[in-house]
Amino acid sequence: GETAVDCINYGDSAKLGYKQTQQYTFIAEYLPEGASVHVFVNGEDQGEGTSVKVKEPTESYTVQAKVLDENGNVIAESGVINVKVKNTLCARIWYFLMKIFSTLVGMIGRIVIK
Repeated sequence: GETAVDCINYGDSAKLGYKQTQQYTFIAEYLPEGASVHVFVNGEDQGEGTSVKVKEPTESYTVQAKVLDENGNVIAESGVINVKVKNTLCARIWYFLMKIFSTLVGMIGRIVIK
């Protein structure tokens, strides 16, 4: 078979809320000996591995995996996932309110337990 790499939990696009952390996992098939999978976020190599977690993004970004041979040449690549992050004033206020709300719930929970 031919060397291939694909994201198992996303297609070519995703829409996320403001600062919504997301994990992307890739699966590679028919890896030649010495080859490795690297995940790229906004074109920057995140190192060897088949998954990457993008934490609390405030702007849209791209995710892609590439299979590199032992000399660092790209021998296969996944499609580019274009991730749109909502960064409107509304989205930011909503995020802020949810953070306050979850903090309050945590505080109330501790008071009730005592």
